[in-house]
Amino acid sequence: MARCPLCESDVPDGRSACDICGQPFDRGLTARAAPDITKRAIAAARRDLVASSRDPADPSFARSLLERAEQTEAAGDLGRALDLARASRRVLEIARRKARVADALAYADAVLDGAKKAGIETLAFQRNIEQARALAGRNDFVAAERLLRRISIRTLDQRRERVLQGIVEKAQTRVQYAKERGGNVEDAEDHLDEARNALALREYHRIRPLASKAIEKADAQRKYARAETILDRAAADVEAARRDGVNIAEARTRSDGACTRTSPSWPRGPAAACRRRDAMRSPTWACGSRPAKPRGSAGEGST
Repeated sequence: MARCPLCESDVPDGRSACDICGQPFDRGLTARAAPDITKRAIAAARRDLVASSRDPADPSFARSLLERAEQTEAAGDLGRALDLARASRRVLEIARRKARVADALAYADAVLDGAKKAGIETLAFQRNIEQARALAGRNDFVAAERLLRRISIRTLDQRRERVLQGIVEKAQTRVQYAKERGGNVEDAEDHLDEARNALALREYHRIRPLASKAIEKADAQRKYARAETILDRAAADVEAARRDGVNIAEARTRSDGACTRTSPSWPRGPAAACRRRDAMRSPTWACGSRPAKPRGSAGEGST
């Protein structure tokens, strides 16, 4: 471990500058400085220290360097006082940069997780995040921040938004299809509206479940509408057979059982339920084959 010649902190071997105060090791300490330059540097360090009270970083070490700078200035060593005042400002900047890198990594992880859930290819993005985290682990926050700025988080976020927009549009297509087929899609449209609002509010974790519920509701109503259409057609066939003189008692008995078995949630009771669905099985199914239509009346046969 090396020791910083300015702040006297321990620094791992191989560093080009102090991890704590940022003093470059290839640059010597200032031997002499003008009094006005030193005073301006100390005054600037004081202003930065006051402004840092709003930052989450701990400014205690920067404050201690500033106090040492003031004491060194009073002792007449203006060159070292100048270096200490500048080091105090660098300590605050390093702390801010460290906080920015931590926030950027947290945001990048959140975007990466959302992109994976959205099915977006994220190999290169994930590799860059790992490299930036490794740099931050070596206290090389400048390089880490530079790398994070190169990462197109916004582009990946836009790609994720486009994928989720496609999911919402697919759900909308299915709901519209069910509506055109006569299904009651009010519940599905409610879920679809919630998915659109979640997309607008960037609540990405809610979009997929809401879109899936909308599709599920729409498909169920579409199938229900199709079943009703089949039943109505069967009822029309039974009525036509009744007018042709076919005995539909057996077909009525079978269709009553079919209506009961098909779905307990379908309306039953009054004539509307059983009469409309009274022909779940047409005479063709009930009797094996549909009876042939009489060719004519008895009078026509005798002539």
